Amino acid sequence: MVKELTLQKNYLPRHIAFDTVYFGGGTPSVLTPEELNCIFDALLENYHIRQNAEITLEANPDDLDRNTLMMLKNAGVNRLSVGIQSFYEDDLRLLNRSHTAEQAKRCLMEAREIGFDNFNLDLIYGIPKSTVESWLENIHIALGLKPKHISTYCLTVEENTVFGRWKNSGRFLEVEEELAAKQYEILVGALKKYGFEHYEVSNFALPGHHSKHNVQYWHYEPYLGIGPGAHSFNGRKRQFNVLNNHKYIKAINNGDVPGLSEALSKEDEINERILTGLRTQWGISLTSLHKLGYDLLKSKGKYLEQLISEGLADMPNDRLVLSEKGWLLADHISLKLCR
Repeated sequence: MVKELTLQKNYLPRHIAFDTVYFGGGTPSVLTPEELNCIFDALLENYHIRQNAEITLEANPDDLDRNTLMMLKNAGVNRLSVGIQSFYEDDLRLLNRSHTAEQAKRCLMEAREIGFDNFNLDLIYGIPKSTVESWLENIHIALGLKPKHISTYCLTVEENTVFGRWKNSGRFLEVEEELAAKQYEILVGALKKYGFEHYEVSNFALPGHHSKHNVQYWHYEPYLGIGPGAHSFNGRKRQFNVLNNHKYIKAINNGDVPGLSEALSKEDEINERILTGLRTQWGISLTSLHKLGYDLLKSKGKYLEQLISEGLADMPNDRLVLSEKGWLLADHISLKLCR
């Protein structure tokens, strides 16, 4: 990865000053202090990282003991994203998580003691056998740990996964959609009551604590991804690193960028802006789409009227913004609006 940081240093314009760094897409908390510092040194040597940059690291609770937390803070990490998922032992066993609920609580309390004031918690709703009551308790426990940010995802079962095979054999019964939707609505109400801003379908933050890194994805800003399977975007092309570790290492050692790139057509850009923008509280600018050659009002006027009349969307100040009710159908609506 250090070699790739050097190989890719001209992927984005050299004058760009990065204001976010994100260690994720796996479990980077297993890195040793020496390995993490090695990556930081390569970043600082090859890129302009702003002094006040948001530097996030994803972690599992069982990786975050006091010594590791101190190491991360000393290395420059100033934001943690912790994969809690649930504070119920039965849920954690079902999800095959290696941590316990007590470990999750303890690591977050220690993080606060050490000085990590800014952290995100990941929670999952729609877990089999969960109830409205157990979900409410999960939310209240999470809020008691005083996170600045909460990300929540509905448990989905994909084919060719353990859960998919269990589902096909009758060992795994998915929660009914109505209950999952109810749990989502409960979450939205509870977090709003505690001052959280619902700024993206799955993300909630206290004022001033949006995930700056993820917001840049949704705002269609350029970014550079490093490592196997990483994606990059320079405003014109997308680049996809090979996922296979052996092929990745071989390419790097040969001095080659380990992936493929594709140029985006105007249609690609229009559709991506719709798919990402409608997931956020900012929505999409009709003028920006028009500049790309897509008159959304002319092409989808009747459907837009239907969305507004059903309370699924609004159009303030030349922007199309989905309501929270509309966010429950965000993927479906976006596909209907794509060019």
